Amino acid sequence: MDKIRKKMNQFMMGRYGPDALNSVMLYTAVILNLLGILLKNAILGWISLVLLVYSLYRFFSKNLAKRYAENQKFLDFTRGPRRTFKAAALSARDKEHTYVTCPKCKQICRLPKGRGKVTVTCPACRQPFEGRS
Repeated sequence: MDKIRKKMNQFMMGRYGPDALNSVMLYTAVILNLLGILLKNAILGWISLVLLVYSLYRFFSKNLAKRYAENQKFLDFTRGPRRTFKAAALSARDKEHTYVTCPKCKQICRLPKGRGKVTVTCPACRQPFEGRS
């Protein structure tokens, strides 16, 4: 088992490996493949296959700078929605506070619950905005 691990580590040396964009592409490929099977749609199956092949290409790529740049563009593009979902998850766990995102910079701000509509000043960009606690 240790010999296989060493061989795999040697093979992956200098290759890009997994990142957030690869994960999203793999999940999307699986969902599209399942939908293609359920709906008996060959086009969805082919799209999922293309996504899977491109994801594997990115995973084993040796062009680290280009793959890193692609992932950064993806993370920048999805920053707002990811922070919104994170704020919702934090609000669900914390019963004493509610979490809102700044409309300008998407920074997550914590508010005490039960105060009604309040004016919040974002700690990052100093933009005032209305929030419900």
